[in-house]
Amino acid sequence: MFRWTQLIHLQPGSDVAAVKAALDRAAAASPMVARHLLEPMITGSMNGGDLLWHLQFRDQDAWETCRTRAHWVKDVTPLLKAAARVDSAAYAPGQSEVRSPGIANGVYRTLLLKIEDGTPGETVARFERELAAMPDYISSIRNWTLSRVTEGSGQLPWTHVWEQEYDNLEGLTGPYMMHPYHWGFVDRWFDPEGTERIVATAKCHVFCRFHESVLS
Repeated sequence: MFRWTQLIHLQPGSDVAAVKAALDRAAAASPMVARHLLEPMITGSMNGGDLLWHLQFRDQDAWETCRTRAHWVKDVTPLLKAAARVDSAAYAPGQSEVRSPGIANGVYRTLLLKIEDGTPGETVARFERELAAMPDYISSIRNWTLSRVTEGSGQLPWTHVWEQEYDNLEGLTGPYMMHPYHWGFVDRWFDPEGTERIVATAKCHVFCRFHESVLS
């Protein structure tokens, strides 16, 4: 499996519903796309734009092929080029856990982040271990994946994607955001005033609703 997440920042005055409909049609028409989620951001998302588009492919070759197909170049590429900005991350799923394979009508959250250049490999590995341990402490995380990015672009060349699914928005804004393991332990990697920060201060923290799970 190979995933491609795009956070689409539309130009002011754009018809969000029309763009969403066009992208939905294009994804449905592509034999390369195994599954996709395309939804507007929920209020409270940060630095994510207007639409969250998450696509899944059989493998990286299928993703590469999709981008060069005639209908994709004709129907999708112009829409994305006309956007004010698209933050994009393509990646093979990394560490993951599926606790609720049948979860439905929940909230999907993704965080695009960039590790600062020059960070030692052992430090990055420790950061990844500690981030991936969050579900051990925070039970509201139903399904999750932590991945290294193959190709990242947009505001920054993103290096990691941290995805979760929740039963509802409260599971993210409450138990996840407010848990002591989060703000007392993991946040030191992100704290711009801390001595252990390795994550660039610009990041995309976004979430939307889903009908069927994309992580299971």
